[in-house]
Amino acid sequence: MICYYYKLKNKQDPNNPVYKKNLAINTNIKNQLELSYTFLMSILMIILFNPMNKHFVIDSNMKMLLFIFGFVTLFTMDWSNFIANE
Repeated sequence: MICYYYKLKNKQDPNNPVYKKNLAINTNIKNQLELSYTFLMSILMIILFNPMNKHFVIDSNMKMLLFIFGFVTLFTMDWSNFIANE
């Protein structure tokens, strides 16, 4: 979304090196925000739907499924953007 907004706002020549640099920076920011959001949401799901917690707002089967989904989301994230930037 950030990259698309930047393209519409500036409407520069895509072959311009400054445009390419700014687009690469904005794409990097987008990737980092997406990774951070997914990571934090999966950790939140793991904490909230921990089966060891005795407070049941939802039934135990759904709680277990959401707990496992938190781990699945965490393991299937695209870590290549994070590892490449370090």
